[in-house]
Amino acid sequence: YTLIHNEKGTVVKTIGDAIMASFPSPKHALRAAKEMQEWFHPENKHTPVRIRISIHAGNCLAVNLNSNIDYFGNTVNYAAKMQNVTDSGEISISESVFRDRDLRDYLREKEIKLKRIDFPLSWTNRTDSVYIWKV
Repeated sequence: YTLIHNEKGTVVKTIGDAIMASFPSPKHALRAAKEMQEWFHPENKHTPVRIRISIHAGNCLAVNLNSNIDYFGNTVNYAAKMQNVTDSGEISISESVFRDRDLRDYLREKEIKLKRIDFPLSWTNRTDSVYIWKV
């Protein structure tokens, strides 16, 4: 949780072994994702856990349940489905997040190279792009 909070993020909920978090910007989300991947890296002998992270942004339904805010809708489902194309040690970034100017500037500044892959949307007859960063 600390790595998420360090980037002004909020843990929304845990779902089994997954965590959903919300951030004020794609850049904050990516920096937190990088820190998490570095902590759970195979060279870190403190934890045997390996993770995969997907980052997506968009409109969703926010509901106050049991004094906590929870998010629902296509944006949440899209981010969850991105896990299908994300491997351990990777961060997947949706096309909408990749278009964010501050995020793109951060990627250029840090000389981070991403790999573009096709992301078939099984619920439509469309294919989007997802960008993968192997940290």
